[in-house]
Amino acid sequence: METPFAELFDTKKLQVLSLFLKEPDKQFYLREVSRNARVSPATTYRILRAFTSKNIIAETTISRFKVYQLVHSEKTDLFAKMLLSQEDPLQEFIRIITAELQSLEKIILFDQSKKNKASLLLIGENLSQKAVNAAVHDIKSRHNFLISFLTLSQEQYDQMAQLGIYGKSQKILFER
Repeated sequence: METPFAELFDTKKLQVLSLFLKEPDKQFYLREVSRNARVSPATTYRILRAFTSKNIIAETTISRFKVYQLVHSEKTDLFAKMLLSQEDPLQEFIRIITAELQSLEKIILFDQSKKNKASLLLIGENLSQKAVNAAVHDIKSRHNFLISFLTLSQEQYDQMAQLGIYGKSQKILFER
């Protein structure tokens, strides 16, 4: 998470809070919060205690289990606006990959971008699979956004387009 808040506040608290802000109506178990936020269970427990005392997170006991959910208030709405105003994962991927691959000519969104998934065609000569895979993995780990891609040369793309392999639902996201 690279928001200005990461420099001011504890990143573990921000990771836990961001999890709740991304899915405000979902109830989480302690272990679930710990795993998804990538914070140890003991630290997660202490963070949740602090958030419940400040009425940011509500704790509900169901039989012998405790579940945690975001409290909807002006305070949490403000947190959501500040923390979730991050760059779109697809735009971030384009920024990263265009800086690394100078031979990249075009990025085409194939089909439609869904909430957490996109299929891309990367057009260019001698594109490094290793660099693209690293960028895809980075976006997946930080934003939980899956990018499927296919690298082609301009000639290969033109030939496949003539065969009608690609439908009409294409959108050019980047072009040099």
